[in-house]
Amino acid sequence: ADLAEIDGEQEKILAFLTRSAKLYQTEQLEEAMQKTMDEYAGGITVGYVYNRKKLQVAQGRIGELLVLARQLSAGDMHQLMHIHELLDRLYVCKTLIAHLAARQETRWRAFQENADYPCQDDEHWLKYVNSRQEAGKVRIVLRNIVEKDEIYEHTDQ
Repeated sequence: ADLAEIDGEQEKILAFLTRSAKLYQTEQLEEAMQKTMDEYAGGITVGYVYNRKKLQVAQGRIGELLVLARQLSAGDMHQLMHIHELLDRLYVCKTLIAHLAARQETRWRAFQENADYPCQDDEHWLKYVNSRQEAGKVRIVLRNIVEKDEIYEHTDQ
């Protein structure tokens, strides 16, 4: 990492530690995140069922929570750690929502059911669906299933 990058990170940390306005507590945003994922991204209270519209609501709400989380303030390093954990979890939520939206089938009934695509579709979706963060955006990578006696080697395709 170059010096400018380190300075930028230090400024972000200092912003959390020196900010005085505290509209929300970390715990409140974490609760809102959990409720959003449960209700709109196929959690237990909805029987693990989701659809495109609900995922769009979840994505919007998680985006709003990310904005609010970046405005939190920390009174000490322990609180700063909790803020960073929340930010990490919110990015995981964003990635999970994009991942769920990418697979247009229901492969694991009773665990994650896509109401828009209630059937298993081996013709189009018998493949790995991987998701990862790249430069702040979620990238979905579709890969063929590794068959018996084959080896999967990672390539940047």
